[in-house]
Amino acid sequence: MLIQLLMNSIIIGSVYGLMSQSFSLLYSTIPFFNMTHGSISAIAGYITYMLLHLFGWNIVPSIFIALSVAAFISFAFDRYIYMPLRQKGGSGMILLVASLGVYTMMEAIITIAYNPQFKTLGKINGSKVFNIFGAYISSVQLITVIINLLVLFSFIILLKKTLFGKLIRAISNNKDLAFILGVRTDLFIGFVFGICGFVAAIAGVLAGFDTGLEPVMGFSMLFKGIIAAIIGGMGCVYGAFFGALFLGFVENLGVMVFASEWRDTIAFILLIIFLYFKPQGIFVKNKKS
Repeated sequence: MLIQLLMNSIIIGSVYGLMSQSFSLLYSTIPFFNMTHGSISAIAGYITYMLLHLFGWNIVPSIFIALSVAAFISFAFDRYIYMPLRQKGGSGMILLVASLGVYTMMEAIITIAYNPQFKTLGKINGSKVFNIFGAYISSVQLITVIINLLVLFSFIILLKKTLFGKLIRAISNNKDLAFILGVRTDLFIGFVFGICGFVAAIAGVLAGFDTGLEPVMGFSMLFKGIIAAIIGGMGCVYGAFFGALFLGFVENLGVMVFASEWRDTIAFILLIIFLYFKPQGIFVKNKKS
């Protein structure tokens, strides 16, 4: 039972990890709570559903197009909504309110287009259930764990080993100074929106294959991603990764003791504890990370 608990924690923590890592990178670049980041995951899931079940496309091109469209939509949100607000001196609160309005609109569009009934993307061809040291994990769940690790290593390499990453860190440290030095800050912020939207879209598609789709799924995934990012240390990618695993473990442990209905409550209580006792998170982000 303990091994299965750990496995379940890794599985759910990997889903949270994709959201928390992408949100953390986005927040470190432009610090505001972007609620539309959650809707991107739902958009990707439902586009995949449309291409698979309504148009009859194969799974690979369906997923690729869904991820690409979701990333472009994330880029467009910044280009046509958040960038104009930033240029007019909009504060983080104004951007938050704007993102909440856009999220509400996107959720309504998804509900109208697909109705609020629960949907599933089905099973991936050749899907199996693996027994690892007495714990069971499905093919989709194993893919989720692997992709979560790949995203972590990719983000670390991107931030520390590439010119693009150095520019992102420069914008994060001092956006105005980076602009004075010739960095096209708004363009790079838009690219970060696209990259993080792509990762959030992956989380939405994988969740669609594993647990199913519903219009409100984006908010739930983002809520857990934000909690994981706060636990790990806001703006720290590897902190978000470990914060998601920790959140997944505490949630599953709480479900064993109480019931599954308490999952969200447990996550919220954990958030309050960290905000009260360790608001900076487990890993304190410094200027070099």
